[in-house]
Amino acid sequence: MRKAVIGFILGALLTLSIGVYAVPEVLSARFTEDKFLYNGQEYDMRIAAVHSADEQWPSTYIKVSDMARALGGKAYSTGTHIVIESGPEFVAKACKDSCVMIYAYQNDLPYQGSGWVYKGYIITAEHVIRNADRIEVFPDDSVYGAYATVEYADPDIDFAVLKLDRDFGLPSVTLGDSDKLVEGQTLISITSPSGSKNFIDQCLFSGFKDDFGKRWVGISDTFMSGGSSGGAVFSVDGKIIGMARMGIDGIQSAIPINDIKPILQKVIK
Repeated sequence: MRKAVIGFILGALLTLSIGVYAVPEVLSARFTEDKFLYNGQEYDMRIAAVHSADEQWPSTYIKVSDMARALGGKAYSTGTHIVIESGPEFVAKACKDSCVMIYAYQNDLPYQGSGWVYKGYIITAEHVIRNADRIEVFPDDSVYGAYATVEYADPDIDFAVLKLDRDFGLPSVTLGDSDKLVEGQTLISITSPSGSKNFIDQCLFSGFKDDFGKRWVGISDTFMSGGSSGGAVFSVDGKIIGMARMGIDGIQSAIPINDIKPILQKVIK
């Protein structure tokens, strides 16, 4: 689907709104010798002269950075190519190292969950580590884990902060804004369900749900299942917008990141 969108954008020459630019008319267009890379695939560069609503003469050009933002990603130059990255491939590359698999033991019985890194701490759902005798955390690129202790736990919001007994140097996630979610928006989750570590799933924001006096992010069209609790849910530009909590009748719920931010600011200095 994303390739079709890219083809439409390039072929139709961006006759849609890009960032803050409303493009009502394409006056001229030409291919150049330049190339750009979108998620590793090379495309010809197309330049368009467009007539903005507040201009008498066409002088506004569509920026590649605006096109990248419209695709939910980013653009940068390597010196030989302009590189555009967005979508599941971009999120996997940019965010997977910030996600972990968790095993919480009760009487030597392991219970699997998921988590993510924020400023050196591991964030997960409180019910994942509730009453655990021992907690082990496994980074994405390591078969070796680390023991963790509970720094903070809030069963009311289902949120917990863990501290590792060793430093893996894991990158922190970038916090997004869950209040800006739009129904039907594509989301990318990275969780560890059913024995899989950091499974990448493209899903949809299906709207906010009210349950027991709290507001949850509703997620549909998803493969998240047992073990996904505590995992990260990202927007396509790689910012975390929620933490997976539990699923009922095929709909997964997540804690909005805006509900978590005040706790992070209080607990993690």
